[in-house]
Amino acid sequence: MSESYVVSGAKLKCSCGDKECTFQPDDRGIKVDDLVQGNSMDFKPQNIASFGMCKSMNNPAVAAATASNFGVLQQMPCQPVLSPWVNGKTNKMISGFPAVVDSSQVFCAYAGVIKVVDCGQDLENTGGKQFKDVAKIQQASKEKGKPSPAVKQFRQDNNQAFDQRDQQRAKSVEK
Repeated sequence: MSESYVVSGAKLKCSCGDKECTFQPDDRGIKVDDLVQGNSMDFKPQNIASFGMCKSMNNPAVAAATASNFGVLQQMPCQPVLSPWVNGKTNKMISGFPAVVDSSQVFCAYAGVIKVVDCGQDLENTGGKQFKDVAKIQQASKEKGKPSPAVKQFRQDNNQAFDQRDQQRAKSVEK
């Protein structure tokens, strides 16, 4: 399965939060189209802020507020306690840690699962190519519930291009 690198500006969603969060990885000098690329250690509060209001009863603040509200769920501000990213791209290391890709996840101590909603890259306009039918392909894919062959091919083609470009950039930096 082809995967996209997750970069600064990516949108993340927690299963226990009511809002999306913008991903801000630490700048280690590795970029994709001038956007900072994340690694598995970008899970701290400066990288992943709040997801709005938390509804997890595993969150002590939510549990206490709900108890005070006679057992009716009372959401409280999200203050995530996160672990490092899992399912990173282990053959693409950034400062010694796997690159974060769109299938990577972070887990919150309060039972939330954080997933990538949007990798942060403009995949419709990459490498100087215009992909005019991508929106239609993505919509058809969503309707069926799984990626279409065209979307899979699009992702594979572009990730190969990004891998090649990253290798070229790494070589030019080493010189």
